[in-house]
Amino acid sequence: MKNMKEVLNGIFENARKEMPELLAIGIVNSEDGMALAESKIDPNFKADEANAYGNKAVNACKKAGKAMSQKNELIEVMMIIPGIFLMFRIIGPKYWMGIALAPNANIGITRVLLKKFEEELMKALY
Repeated sequence: MKNMKEVLNGIFENARKEMPELLAIGIVNSEDGMALAESKIDPNFKADEANAYGNKAVNACKKAGKAMSQKNELIEVMMIIPGIFLMFRIIGPKYWMGIALAPNANIGITRVLLKKFEEELMKALY
C-alpha cells in the first residue's frame, strides 16, 4: 500500500502529463502555509513564497466569503501576475492545492482537471 506522499506524487505526475503549461503544483496546509507535498517543474519558481502568500490570499478570501453570507463557501482563488497564472483550490477543511501555470494555459481545461484531481486528493488526504 502506498503512503500519502507517494499517492500525492502520483497525482502530481498525472497533472504534469495533462497540463503541459504547469510550472508547479503543491498541497498546502491552510493553517501554517507549509507545503505537505509539492512538485516544481520550473526550477526558478519560488514555491515557498507562493505557498506563504497564497495561504494569506486563501484565508483572506475565506473570511470575505463568510462576511458576505454564511452560504458562501470558498472553492478557489485565481490570481494573474506578470508571466504566471496562479490557482488555489480548496481541498477540504485543512488543505488547498496550489498550481502555477504559464500565461498561455487554457483556464477552462485547467479547472476541469483540478476538479478531477480534487476527488483523488480528498481520498488521499482524508
